[in-house]
Amino acid sequence: MGDARQRKTWVVWLLRALVVVVLLLVVNWIVSNIDWDEVGQAFRAVSNAQLALLVALVVLRYAFSATPLSMLIPGLGLGRAMVSDLTAVTMATAAPPPADVVVRFGMFRAWGINLARAGSGLALNTVLFYVIRFSAPLFGVLAFVTLRREDTGLGWFPYLSGLLAVAIAGGMALMVRSEAGARWIGHSAGRIVGRVTPDRADPDRWADAMAEFRTQVAEDLSSKWLGASTALVFMLATEATMFLVAVRAAGVSEAELSWLFVVGAFCVVYPATSLPASGLGVLDAALFTLLNRETGGNYESQLIAAIVIWRALTMVMPIILGGLTLLLFRRTHDMSADDEEIVEAAGRG
Repeated sequence: MGDARQRKTWVVWLLRALVVVVLLLVVNWIVSNIDWDEVGQAFRAVSNAQLALLVALVVLRYAFSATPLSMLIPGLGLGRAMVSDLTAVTMATAAPPPADVVVRFGMFRAWGINLARAGSGLALNTVLFYVIRFSAPLFGVLAFVTLRREDTGLGWFPYLSGLLAVAIAGGMALMVRSEAGARWIGHSAGRIVGRVTPDRADPDRWADAMAEFRTQVAEDLSSKWLGASTALVFMLATEATMFLVAVRAAGVSEAELSWLFVVGAFCVVYPATSLPASGLGVLDAALFTLLNRETGGNYESQLIAAIVIWRALTMVMPIILGGLTLLLFRRTHDMSADDEEIVEAAGRG
């Protein structure tokens, strides 16, 4: 068992190293012709008021993203949900999975939260988040159509992403409507995964697990999905606003790049956040290409500065805050990451 875990850890770190190499190549492609003196000037142009607004938007973004979890896990509350989210971000960055999930469940147990309900709430929150994430490009398409910018070079990607969101939502609806539907989804997923990892995917066990999951989440999904989904839409809107403020702070005005195009471009590339490191490099390249084309290549340095500002606030700031929350939590609570109950619950979650 130990050897298997060790091999899995090495595979995870090898994949992370490969991702880093790819990202470095992509970033080098983006910045090879950038005048970094101009980028520095764009950074220095950011006022204290704009910086304060950006920090406030980061906090608001995490408040919206934590709201569904606070709704779906009884007794958790918004404050604890935010602490859980920020700590998970830090752990996911510093250690291979499932370290982030194990720490979450350690917190849930210390707070007296039922781990079975926490696992189902966390899973349901993840599903709703992916529905919103893959629906985002449709908002972008609507913005481009409003601006009569149909020729963006995106092809069928936004529509395929939207279809994926519909498929996820449809699968969840099918699962909730009937136990037979839940078992069919679990069995089908087990067969698909079994082709890759036969030792970890027994279709019958997956069918039983999905039926149990349905029992746990059916009531929550029917009564709370609208509020939870609305909070996630506001989360997306807040993050798009954050990027828009970064663009303006870097020196690109409304006359040069309309707010609707900025928000539309952000929404179109948003599914790339599902990639490792929130799509670092891939998302940035796509976003830069869309915005740079719209401005005729006249604001390359300002756009790079805006992307870096947004990345720093959405990736570095949460990691720092999550590290602080984890340290404070461990000072005030007894949490052992080796506890078998926690590890087992984390595996189910």
